Amino acid sequence: MPIASPPSDRLPLHGLTPRLCVLDVRDRTDPDAPAIAWVLVERQEAAHRGGLDGTLREFSIQLHYERILPGHTFGSGNGCFAAHCVQTADGRAVVTLGSTALATEPIFLDLPGLEGHRIGTYLMNEIVSWARRWPQAEVRCADLEEGLAIGENHVRRNRFCEQFGLVFDFNDAERKTGQLRPTRVESLLTVDAWQRNIVAHDARTCFADMLHDIEQGRRNLERSVRSNDALAAELQHARSHPLRWTGAQLWRSAAHAFGAVSSACATRLRRSFAP
Repeated sequence: MPIASPPSDRLPLHGLTPRLCVLDVRDRTDPDAPAIAWVLVERQEAAHRGGLDGTLREFSIQLHYERILPGHTFGSGNGCFAAHCVQTADGRAVVTLGSTALATEPIFLDLPGLEGHRIGTYLMNEIVSWARRWPQAEVRCADLEEGLAIGENHVRRNRFCEQFGLVFDFNDAERKTGQLRPTRVESLLTVDAWQRNIVAHDARTCFADMLHDIEQGRRNLERSVRSNDALAAELQHARSHPLRWTGAQLWRSAAHAFGAVSSACATRLRRSFAP
């Protein structure tokens, strides 16, 4: 039975999903604390036509991520989660999961110091959500290899795969190596655990907020400068004419006190004549 291609109204494929988003990452053990990292994610989707009828045959998605640090520090941690779907003329479809859109290269998160904070879960969930457009497609991904998980990391690696419905036949009791069981996309699972400590912001909103904060800071600075200039002028006047300045201060204080007393008396009189 042929597997339908996504409707043309989904092009560009990213639809309502922002092309650029910023992940506000909190510590998974203390999600109410300030962010421990900011990660920029760029979403790239593509579709290619094939066959004599020119129908859409190949689809791909790439999620490029990179940690954002103060200043101009780049390359502190970056990589890609990707998937590729090929639909043949007889209606079969294969979805390949990997770190590039065209190969089953192993997926891993290259963000030193941020392991275990569900960033990989967010990225993989986006990939699975995209793949669910082809529920009957066969799923392929790289075999689990021992060298890809050091020490006890293979336990976390296996748990990561299993939460998305990727089930492997293992070759050893320690479950360090194995091959993916025959799986269709409809068996894959999406998760929302990442929402416990990650908020995904549209990058455009982040930049707009930054510009607003910069403009607000500029206005506050201008007010502070004007206030400081006025105080400096007042201080200079006090130094140049101390007696005159002292007299003016005494007069202001007396006028303020007289105004306060007058206001209090007027209020009391109004109350006394009130019906």
